[in-house]
Amino acid sequence: MVRAVSPDERVHLVAHDWGSIHAWPAVADPAHAEHFASFTSISGPDLEHIAGWLRTGLRSPKRLPSLLRQALHSWYLGAFQLPLIPELIWRLPPLRTRFHAAYATPATASSSTGRTCSPAPRALPACRRFPPCR
Repeated sequence: MVRAVSPDERVHLVAHDWGSIHAWPAVADPAHAEHFASFTSISGPDLEHIAGWLRTGLRSPKRLPSLLRQALHSWYLGAFQLPLIPELIWRLPPLRTRFHAAYATPATASSSTGRTCSPAPRALPACRRFPPCR
């Protein structure tokens, strides 16, 4: 997508939540370094940070309430991994109203540049160690 939006220049990528989680593998991969001038992640840690936080929290019983609270707030991360669930949830009118969104298929969704956008990949890549970000 970066090449489609900016084929000749590096981009400043800003991502939030689910988008950040998906962006981390690309921006941390040295093979893609030439595409990014900077990366700002808002409320979206990479999978290694999530895994480390869970491991640390599970070793400390007093942190269990915090883990459970976060799991309740992040229910959609698991739900988005299941077949058909995201599409069905997004078709619910109360949810679309809450987010001021219209339901669109990939064929009808387009960016401000008029390009047709592909939906973000649903499945997260497997956890792996990423090199430190620059």
